[in-house]
Amino acid sequence: MSEKRKPIPALLAYYDDQWGKPIHDDQKLFELLSLEIFHAGLNWTVLLEKEAELTKDFKQWDIQKVADLTDGELDQILADPKMIRNNEKVHATRNNAQAILNLEQSNGSFSNYLWSFVDNKPIINHYPNRTDVPRQTPLADRISGDMKQHGFFFVGDVVVETFLEDADLIQDDFADPSQDSDQDDNTNNK
Repeated sequence: MSEKRKPIPALLAYYDDQWGKPIHDDQKLFELLSLEIFHAGLNWTVLLEKEAELTKDFKQWDIQKVADLTDGELDQILADPKMIRNNEKVHATRNNAQAILNLEQSNGSFSNYLWSFVDNKPIINHYPNRTDVPRQTPLADRISGDMKQHGFFFVGDVVVETFLEDADLIQDDFADPSQDSDQDDNTNNK
């Protein structure tokens, strides 16, 4: 039996200030998507420790500035010892900024594109407890496939599922109310 973990202040602040709040701002959506991509394979604690460096290196998540990063600038990011130095994730971030700019031409905004999948209102799921939440859903599969067709990288169904939860397109409610605040920092187990 494992002992109860101590709360991690940065993780608690994340859940208090960011988690589960509907996001319609393209720059914030891009940031959340990018953070989910960097989160893949890591726990939230590691990601939160690197968040300031990610934000700095990726130009405060300014979509146009990230889309315009050169290969040399990406190499500098990859050389930063404070960064999560994963070549695929770093290049996917620039690529996804470019994909968002292309989507804005056809959909008006990244937000319009995403929220159209849920008829512009969050989908509310009801589960007995946190362990019953699926890692991915048919909606995440559909959006993941569509995003890939629009040129996004590193947007598998698990990354997309967690991103949809972060941006509050999907809300998971639990029969046991204590589950709502019992957040865990395990990798992608939301």
